Amino acid sequence: MNKVVQFLQEVRVEFSRVEWPSITEWLGATRVVLFVVVLFTIYFFLVDRSLQALLKVIFNYSL
Repeated sequence: MNKVVQFLQEVRVEFSRVEWPSITEWLGATRVVLFVVVLFTIYFFLVDRSLQALLKVIFNYSL
């Protein structure tokens, strides 16, 4: 039990050393992540549709 208490005390000390981002930094990072997710979603959608159309052409001609 003594080790658990010591561990929790050390965790508390380490958390006090952490430099937490401000709300503006956090919001900025969140916007960047959402923007990148939207870009990748659009990119993969376009690649998927292009490959789907290409495969339709290939298999319609080979039948």
